Amino acid sequence: MKISKLPQDVDPTTPPKSTEGQQEAIDVSSSPCLRQEMGGTYFGYMPHDELVDFLNLLLEAERAGARVCARLAVDAPTTELRRKLREVQQDEVYSCGLLIKALQTIDAEISLKVGDFYEKVMALETLAERLTLLNRGQEWVEKKLRRGLPQIEDFRIRDQLQEMLVRHEVNIREMEIQLANFP
Repeated sequence: MKISKLPQDVDPTTPPKSTEGQQEAIDVSSSPCLRQEMGGTYFGYMPHDELVDFLNLLLEAERAGARVCARLAVDAPTTELRRKLREVQQDEVYSCGLLIKALQTIDAEISLKVGDFYEKVMALETLAERLTLLNRGQEWVEKKLRRGLPQIEDFRIRDQLQEMLVRHEVNIREMEIQLANFP
């Protein structure tokens, strides 16, 4: 789209005697009428490929987190800790479902991988160390979500990830209580 630009020495309130040679065309790069043509990246949203990678990274991490929780629940010395680990595991599985649904929404390939978090946790010797790393993993996902949410254009995906973020925040706080009371 082109509009006319008056030279600096022309008074815009006085009609010109002759417009010949007094106007030059300039490009307008951000007309609101062109929003659909510009795409979401112009407004700071993730490009499609980046969004797919982001969602798959989270999916792989959530799968690993679910696996960690299932394993740690077996070793939990108290019924309360076992119950909490099972709750976190259920939230991790639920988050996997949200991420798969989000990937399907954008017609993306769904990763079948499981993150390497399980091996990292199980390499630690004590249950307390493993639980601490589990909570740090939850915090890692929380940070990824906080950074990524404002860059997601599709409100359906954004809403699903917002729900996932809230679940992680709750689980982090509750696990901190468990860790504070851990024998």
